[in-house]
Amino acid sequence: MSQTAGGPFRRGARADGDVRAEAHEITAHNGAAGHWTDVLDGLRDIDWKKTNPDWQGICMAGNEVVTRVPTRRATANYIKWKLGLETERPEPVITN
Repeated sequence: MSQTAGGPFRRGARADGDVRAEAHEITAHNGAAGHWTDVLDGLRDIDWKKTNPDWQGICMAGNEVVTRVPTRRATANYIKWKLGLETERPEPVITN
Protein backbone atom coordinates (compact mmCIF):
# COMPACT_ATOMS: atom_id res chain seq x y z
CA MET A 1 0.00 0.00 0.00
CA SER A 2 1.31 3.45 -0.87
CA GLN A 3 0.51 6.89 0.44
CA THR A 4 -0.62 9.73 -1.80
CA ALA A 5 -1.80 13.26 -1.11
CA GLY A 6 -5.36 11.93 -1.03
CA GLY A 7 -4.60 9.08 1.37
CA PRO A 8 -3.60 5.41 1.15
CA PHE A 9 -4.21 3.51 -2.07
CA ARG A 10 -3.55 -0.10 -3.00
CA ARG A 11 -1.30 -0.68 -5.97
CA GLY A 12 -3.39 -0.51 -9.12
CA ALA A 13 -6.20 1.51 -7.54
CA ARG A 14 -7.22 4.69 -9.30
CA ALA A 15 -6.03 7.74 -7.41
CA ASP A 16 -7.84 10.41 -9.41
CA GLY A 17 -10.41 13.01 -8.35
CA ASP A 18 -13.35 10.81 -9.39
CA VAL A 19 -12.53 8.18 -6.79
CA ARG A 20 -12.01 10.78 -4.08
CA ALA A 21 -15.25 12.51 -5.06
CA GLU A 22 -17.13 9.19 -4.86
CA ALA A 23 -15.63 8.41 -1.44
CA HIS A 24 -16.53 11.90 -0.24
CA GLU A 25 -20.08 11.50 -1.57
CA ILE A 26 -20.48 8.18 0.24
CA THR A 27 -19.10 9.65 3.47
CA ALA A 28 -21.27 12.77 3.24
CA HIS A 29 -24.40 10.78 2.36
CA ASN A 30 -23.91 8.27 5.14
CA GLY A 31 -22.63 10.67 7.81
CA ALA A 32 -25.68 10.48 10.06
CA ALA A 33 -26.30 6.78 9.47
CA GLY A 34 -22.84 5.55 10.43
CA HIS A 35 -19.36 5.10 9.10
CA TRP A 36 -18.88 4.80 5.32
CA THR A 37 -17.43 1.30 5.71
CA ASP A 38 -20.88 0.16 6.82
CA VAL A 39 -22.22 1.23 3.43
CA LEU A 40 -19.38 -0.49 1.59
CA ASP A 41 -20.15 -3.73 3.43
CA GLY A 42 -23.18 -3.87 1.12
CA LEU A 43 -20.81 -4.74 -1.73
CA ARG A 44 -20.88 -8.30 -0.38
CA ASP A 45 -24.61 -8.49 -1.14
CA ILE A 46 -24.22 -7.77 -4.86
CA ASP A 47 -24.27 -10.79 -7.18
CA TRP A 48 -21.09 -10.13 -9.17
CA LYS A 49 -21.49 -13.14 -11.50
CA LYS A 50 -21.83 -12.45 -15.21
CA THR A 51 -24.99 -14.57 -15.12
CA ASN A 52 -26.75 -12.04 -12.86
CA PRO A 53 -29.65 -10.76 -15.03
CA ASP A 54 -29.35 -7.33 -13.39
CA TRP A 55 -26.18 -6.69 -15.43
CA GLN A 56 -28.01 -7.02 -18.77
CA GLY A 57 -28.25 -3.57 -20.35
CA ILE A 58 -26.09 -2.08 -17.59
CA CYS A 59 -22.69 -3.58 -18.45
CA MET A 60 -23.54 -6.81 -20.26
CA ALA A 61 -24.92 -7.50 -23.74
CA GLY A 62 -25.69 -11.20 -23.85
CA ASN A 63 -22.50 -12.94 -22.70
CA GLU A 64 -20.23 -9.98 -23.45
CA VAL A 65 -19.04 -7.38 -20.95
CA VAL A 66 -19.30 -3.88 -22.43
CA THR A 67 -16.77 -1.38 -21.09
CA ARG A 68 -17.77 1.90 -22.73
CA VAL A 69 -18.11 5.11 -20.72
CA PRO A 70 -21.94 4.94 -20.52
CA THR A 71 -21.83 1.36 -19.23
CA ARG A 72 -19.20 2.24 -16.63
CA ARG A 73 -21.45 5.06 -15.40
CA ALA A 74 -24.49 2.78 -15.40
CA THR A 75 -22.52 0.15 -13.46
CA ALA A 76 -21.43 2.74 -10.90
CA ASN A 77 -25.03 3.94 -10.56
CA TYR A 78 -26.25 0.35 -10.17
CA ILE A 79 -23.73 -0.24 -7.38
CA LYS A 80 -24.75 3.00 -5.67
CA TRP A 81 -28.41 1.94 -5.98
CA LYS A 82 -27.66 -1.45 -4.44
CA LEU A 83 -25.81 0.30 -1.59
CA GLY A 84 -28.79 2.57 -0.96
CA LEU A 85 -27.02 5.70 -2.18
CA GLU A 86 -29.36 6.17 -5.14
CA THR A 87 -33.14 6.10 -4.92
CA GLU A 88 -33.85 4.89 -8.45
CA ARG A 89 -32.61 1.84 -10.28
CA PRO A 90 -30.45 2.92 -13.23
CA GLU A 91 -31.90 2.60 -16.71
CA PRO A 92 -30.26 0.18 -19.15
CA VAL A 93 -27.83 1.90 -21.52
CA ILE A 94 -27.36 -1.03 -23.89
CA THR A 95 -30.20 -1.84 -26.26
CA ASN A 96 -30.30 -4.94 -28.41
